[in-house]
Amino acid sequence: MERSFERTHLWKCLFGDDAMFSHPQKVEQLRVALRSLRDNAAALTSQIYKSFPNLTVHDVTHLDALWETATLITGPAYPCNPMEIFVLGGAIALHDAALCYEAYTGGRDEVRASTQWKDSFAAEIQTNPNRPIAEIQDSADFAAIRLLHAEQAKILLEREWKDPDTLQSRFLLDDVDLRKQYGALIGKIAASHHWDIDDLTERLQQQVYAPGNWPADWRVDPVKLACILRCADAAHIDNRRAPDFLYALIKHHGVSRDHWKAQNWLARADIDQSDPAGDSIAITSIREFSEVDFKAWWVAYDAITLVDKEIRSSNQLLESRKNSASSPPFKIKRVSGADSPKLASRYIRTNDWIPWNAILHVGNVEKLVRSIGGESLYGTSEKMLVVLRELIQNARDAILARRRLEEGFDAGRILIRVLKQKTGWQLQVEDNGVGMSERTMTGPLLDFGTSFWTTQLVQEEFPGLRASGFAPVGKFGIGFYSTFMVAKAVRIASRKWKQGLKEVLELKFPDGLTLRPIASKGEKSDFSSSASTIVTADLINSLISEDGRILIKSNSTNETDLFVTISDYIAVITAGLDVSITIQTDNSQSTIVHEPISDIAASGDKQRWLETIYFAKYRSKVAPNFLRYSNRLRPIGSRGTIVGLATLNLGTEDSLYVSTVGGLATSISARHSSDIVGYVDYYPDSAKRHALNTVASQEEIDVWANEQINILKAESINELEWCFASVSLSGINVDPSATLRAIFISSHGIQIMTLREIFYYLNNHPIVLFKSGLMNHIDLHAPRISHNGLATFFPIKNNRFLSLEGLLPPDPRVAARGDPPPAIHPFSFALCLKRFCEANGRHLQMKVETGVVQSIGAADALILSLSPHS
Repeated sequence: MERSFERTHLWKCLFGDDAMFSHPQKVEQLRVALRSLRDNAAALTSQIYKSFPNLTVHDVTHLDALWETATLITGPAYPCNPMEIFVLGGAIALHDAALCYEAYTGGRDEVRASTQWKDSFAAEIQTNPNRPIAEIQDSADFAAIRLLHAEQAKILLEREWKDPDTLQSRFLLDDVDLRKQYGALIGKIAASHHWDIDDLTERLQQQVYAPGNWPADWRVDPVKLACILRCADAAHIDNRRAPDFLYALIKHHGVSRDHWKAQNWLARADIDQSDPAGDSIAITSIREFSEVDFKAWWVAYDAITLVDKEIRSSNQLLESRKNSASSPPFKIKRVSGADSPKLASRYIRTNDWIPWNAILHVGNVEKLVRSIGGESLYGTSEKMLVVLRELIQNARDAILARRRLEEGFDAGRILIRVLKQKTGWQLQVEDNGVGMSERTMTGPLLDFGTSFWTTQLVQEEFPGLRASGFAPVGKFGIGFYSTFMVAKAVRIASRKWKQGLKEVLELKFPDGLTLRPIASKGEKSDFSSSASTIVTADLINSLISEDGRILIKSNSTNETDLFVTISDYIAVITAGLDVSITIQTDNSQSTIVHEPISDIAASGDKQRWLETIYFAKYRSKVAPNFLRYSNRLRPIGSRGTIVGLATLNLGTEDSLYVSTVGGLATSISARHSSDIVGYVDYYPDSAKRHALNTVASQEEIDVWANEQINILKAESINELEWCFASVSLSGINVDPSATLRAIFISSHGIQIMTLREIFYYLNNHPIVLFKSGLMNHIDLHAPRISHNGLATFFPIKNNRFLSLEGLLPPDPRVAARGDPPPAIHPFSFALCLKRFCEANGRHLQMKVETGVVQSIGAADALILSLSPHS
């Protein structure tokens, strides 16, 4: 019995008059083989629904319908010989057949063992970390099989199934000769429906000539057949993909429901009867879409625009080729209504609403980039820091990605050149990381607010990278645009690291920021064979002095402005970086200014690193004891990675500390006295990269802090240093109670006491804390005097250690202002003392004398004593 698809023009090309007259046995061989392949593919594709029930129909009804849509688009007299029809039919049968677990030898286990699944699982975890793990795995299954199915289709004709009873081998294509001669070609064309159309001429042969046992004129044009397949597949979007009863039977939700509704409401594609030329098709709706169905309408509109795009691009490709007689463009040139949503609504009808093309857009992208991607975002005080940091971070991410992808690659380096030109200084940042493809440079790189590392391109271009645990610093996709804050002109040249120098793509911005750069491709005279990416910026004058120095303005009365070399400036910016930095200034000898932080942590050269952070050689005041501090530096680790190299600060020195994001300094000028010396890495609060929370967990910081305490004990530090250690431990949220020391001043002079000594003192005498009149905090600025001869707390440094929250009731002025209640710091001096007293069976009692001393306003005296024995 003849099936409906066997009445189509393309199918009948299998039985052309000349072929039937000259080669009837060959025609019959193809017919039998193709029917058998179609029936076997029907059995395989029937499993797609079982694997992924939310997908619209991909079974044999979809395969058969492609003959109709293909004939509709190509026209009633499109030239194809019998072998081309056989190959096309095979590609139709295979193109979606690998969307089920049964298409893989190991079933779902094989899918989950694939790089694509591991990447998809990692992406799902990052996007939805709180979802149940089973749901994440299911989502990864679908995402992975969508990525895998086209390539898997290439080998399906070689795939062997065993009969469970006879152990006889079964194949989708039974004919051994045809499988051997055309199986690989059929698989490639089937896979090509998921390729970019530009890849067809690169990845497919232009002509495949007939084997010796087949008619010579039965040559195959793979590109033509690939164009037919992709257009036919795109155009089959009618209600046969979402049949009524199945649509009613399955309770779909979200995006899946919108897709099912859209296709259930669409009629089959047909010639647009209102087009006198007859070269347009129209896709109409069976019913009107009301306002509540707007999401489904837009799914339908996106589908017809895709059909239109595939038809136009396929025709353009076919027109550009020389073999137009055997592979002419298709009869259909467009889809009616695809030009705009308003036009489309004449075909896909709406009820009481109009689908205007009101897409969110930016009228002046350049102005937006300047407004929120430059000084408005980063500020003006440290522009060179921002630009160097962002460019170095991009280079670092590229190098770390290559380390994950290329086994044995550990030679990653960043080379920074600062060259003096006639018109001023030029900055170059070169790396030998993964490099960028043309798609990346013309896509995510220029897409303001889109980071390449967050796009699907990562999984396509670098399979396995997501699953490797690679963690890029770049997340916001605006760092490249910061370059225009300091540059008159910018060039960026790149090639993927495995490509040759002829593949280098260069984008030039000769007049600063413009979203229409000059592009060129090919060898560049200044692009070294070891480079993957080079960013070149012609700097605005005055950023670097004539002798190659950068001004660091002080924002502290204790510091003076510094003029430092570009080398030392970059060394501080990269304080915690895990990649080496080499610099070449004005064509001089290149020098290494930063080793990977793991090398620094393991070496005996930590003192030089610490002196560099401090800009020691530029300061005239008495320097801190770098030797003692550097000997105490220990790495802070998080999941096997160094995210800090630090020691406790036992003084009040400024600029001995750098906070970093991804190992790169958040600021250089704004560095005050900190609780630690060295650097600690943070997660960024926003695109500004201000430090938010430490990358290391509190448990990991506790481990490091306990090591620091043991080091200080072994050194037998003095009592004053223990006072500073107590303040610093409290500041990093570590309990200082075991080694706590605090300073008091009384009529007898200055005394340093431990918690136990304070407790014993309280048995006989009260102690006094001066409270700020502005907040629940010990007043740092109150006079260092004894209140009425009583032992009065002597603050030496301002941080959480001085908090009185939790000891005092909440300040009503805070609630009156509508401010959130301040945090309670459990390891403040007051709460450490309170807990110690309670652990020893006593409670703190408090008396308040208001306005007893002048500070920034009047400060109160909190007189603490112990409750009577219970």
